[in-house]
Amino acid sequence: MKHLLGIFCCCLLLFATVQAQDGYKKINNALRYLKLGNTLREAQQYDLSEQYLRKGLQLVTAQGDKYWEAAMYENLGMLYKDQDNLTEAARYFNRSITIYKQLKMSLSQKAVEQLLNSAEGVAQAYAGIEITTKGVKMSIVAVELNSSNEVEYVLRADTSVNPEPGAITAQSNQETADAIKFFLEAAKTKYGIAGSNIYVVMASSFKAELDKKNKLAEFISAVTPANAPAGFSIKFVTPAEESELSVLGTVPPKRRYTTSLIDIGSGSTKGGYFMDATETFDPLVLNVGTKSFVKIIKDKNPAGIADFAGKAALLWRDSLQQTARTELGRRAGLKNRGSVYVSGGIVWCMVSYLYPEKAMDNYIEITPEDVRRFKNMAAQNFGALIQPGMAHIINDNTLKQARINVSRAQNTFDQESIIAGAIWLDGLITELNSTQPQKRFYFPRYGYVGWISGYIARAVAADYRKKNEN
Repeated sequence: MKHLLGIFCCCLLLFATVQAQDGYKKINNALRYLKLGNTLREAQQYDLSEQYLRKGLQLVTAQGDKYWEAAMYENLGMLYKDQDNLTEAARYFNRSITIYKQLKMSLSQKAVEQLLNSAEGVAQAYAGIEITTKGVKMSIVAVELNSSNEVEYVLRADTSVNPEPGAITAQSNQETADAIKFFLEAAKTKYGIAGSNIYVVMASSFKAELDKKNKLAEFISAVTPANAPAGFSIKFVTPAEESELSVLGTVPPKRRYTTSLIDIGSGSTKGGYFMDATETFDPLVLNVGTKSFVKIIKDKNPAGIADFAGKAALLWRDSLQQTARTELGRRAGLKNRGSVYVSGGIVWCMVSYLYPEKAMDNYIEITPEDVRRFKNMAAQNFGALIQPGMAHIINDNTLKQARINVSRAQNTFDQESIIAGAIWLDGLITELNSTQPQKRFYFPRYGYVGWISGYIARAVAADYRKKNEN
């Protein structure tokens, strides 16, 4: 009897094993169909793509595998989206969302919701309100899908006011509170953004100033708007975090692990690079920027512009060059990657003057020769620098934007600021190019909202992960 029972158990085990192997084989075949279907979709072989995706759907449905069923619906939705059949795309996306929701897979659910929104022409929008020493700025960032169905964070609008928060007076505090309140209301009423999608963040350099004066708590209390919405708070980032967020919000995802970034601000220079796909970040923080360099030069009591330029060059050679060389030399990615994104007000100023015809371009390649020309003209031919010729610009919209850019540059940067910023920029680029490979440098026009865009991207991703874990 025991012998027969043993044979029976062995038969059951063998049957189960065969069934499991058969099921595994079917799922494996389904995944091959999924991969092949996507390859054909990208090659615009839509009929064949649909044929293989449906074969895969049939196999996973027969196996009762809900996860892969949702994945098949998701990919069928993308197939129809690529063919502009938005009705069918929405139908399959909704089927996928329903299953992901049942499986409590919030990250996958949200990702497909973004696909659905894209198919329906709706983008999820977020607002970032940034408090700096000079003013308050709001950026509207939309989560969209590019042509490769990758998530991108796209700047939709930005606006700023300059109540001089750094003055820390009763008047500036009230004006800052009014600005924050105005932007909170505008985000909700004008752009239709939910309160949970609005982030108020203080720049690291401003927080450092408040900490030095032991006035952070007092300032936060003073600028919190009356009748602030429930859950209102002002978030903070460290200089290293701001560097990381700048790269995250400025460098396109496809280039994130092959390039680096340098951002020259008014008080400091930040940047760095993602080392690998684990998102390990190596930050760069230098306590010199355009405005702070001007202050260092003025402390030497220069007698006129020529002496100012001479003292600036001497300060670079005698002290700042070694500081920059040491910090850059510690970071392999800044030295051995072939492309560098260079952002900041002084770079925008240079591009506005040297290349007014590129006023509508989002990414502009700049060369070490451009920087040297900018530096030399700032000291020796300033009038010609700030009045660039525009007769060669044919497009009316480009011409209009070029004039706006030049006017803003003239009102923002005086000759001393341009000389100081140009010498600092030239020095950094020369140091970066002191080792092979020779670098290619790119100015990202919307880099000035890079870190706040990066903050939004990181916060959204963290929220999705938190919901998925719960």
